Amino acid sequence: SQMAQNTITTAQLNEQILKYLKPEITLQPQAPGLIFNGQSMNLSSQAQGKFLTYQWQRNGQPIAGATGKSFSIAEVNGTRHDGNYTVVVSNDFGSVTSSSTLLQVDGTPSAHTVASINMEMIFCPPGTFTMGSPTSEAGRGGEETQHPVTLTHGFYLGKYEVTQAQYQTVMNGNPAGLNVDPSNNNHKGSNRPVENVSWEDAQVFLSQLNAIEQTAGRLPAGWKYVLPTEAQWEYACRAGTTTAYSWGNDINSSLANYNWDGGGNDGNDSKQTVNIGQFSANPWGFYDMHGNVWEWVHDWKANYLSGAQTDPEGPASGSDRVRRGGSWINPGSLLRSAERFNVTPSYRFNIMGFRVGFQAVKP
Repeated sequence: SQMAQNTITTAQLNEQILKYLKPEITLQPQAPGLIFNGQSMNLSSQAQGKFLTYQWQRNGQPIAGATGKSFSIAEVNGTRHDGNYTVVVSNDFGSVTSSSTLLQVDGTPSAHTVASINMEMIFCPPGTFTMGSPTSEAGRGGEETQHPVTLTHGFYLGKYEVTQAQYQTVMNGNPAGLNVDPSNNNHKGSNRPVENVSWEDAQVFLSQLNAIEQTAGRLPAGWKYVLPTEAQWEYACRAGTTTAYSWGNDINSSLANYNWDGGGNDGNDSKQTVNIGQFSANPWGFYDMHGNVWEWVHDWKANYLSGAQTDPEGPASGSDRVRRGGSWINPGSLLRSAERFNVTPSYRFNIMGFRVGFQAVKP
């Protein structure tokens, strides 16, 4: 006798039931795009189903003891840890293997050079610091309310401000038709910081630089050259210090390029930009975070939110972008680590430059 149209066989039913009882991976593990010897690393997955067990594998071989939803390595070592990672999720009804993710440890020191323009960068590890300044700090503005900030991802930042030579190399033939040599006539010098650049000009520079490095096959997956966020900038500027400046609470003309005698830019004043790297580096190796030229950062300007922040990026919109660090024309108080200043993103002046960040960007 023929089976009725709407009945299903036991085998088909079992298959349907198993589909619901077998584990299902809802989040595939993803290795970081760039990781260095000695860094810590975490791979995580998520799965649905009952009574699940997990087993992580490297190159198809089970990793002893790696039987949790996530798998961590405290200190990554290329020879021990490079490879393709998967997780097998099982229960009594079957098992499923995640897609494979490649972990590749770059064994170089925590520095990076942008080959096309020989720009040196320093790696800032993840960490927590106090952003802003205490009310007792001399010269403090009202918008520097102290708050703890945690940066969960390491990033690179230029060791120096972008130079005129670097700017020219990248901007040659730029589609926006921007001047490749915008710096003031009395400030010209291939090793002086580029200036007279707006926040918008810096974006053209960054998209050009990303394209150059991408074409050359040197841009790791998911990584981009960007302006640092205001929090990243201050974290790198402080370099673990809590004083007004990265060297202490006082400033003098041997420490940074600024307007130390109050003479201003009156035409006969000798004050001007100087070649990058003329003063001592901060504790992490960055030069001219204080003085020389103001540096654009990513964020729109807003008052700090109260309370602890994680990876803050400023508000989603605004009218002014933030600049940091003070310049050759400013008094010393404007060079403090916490000093905030804002200006419209199209503003160009001979005190405005920038330095480049390099980081994994959110997809």
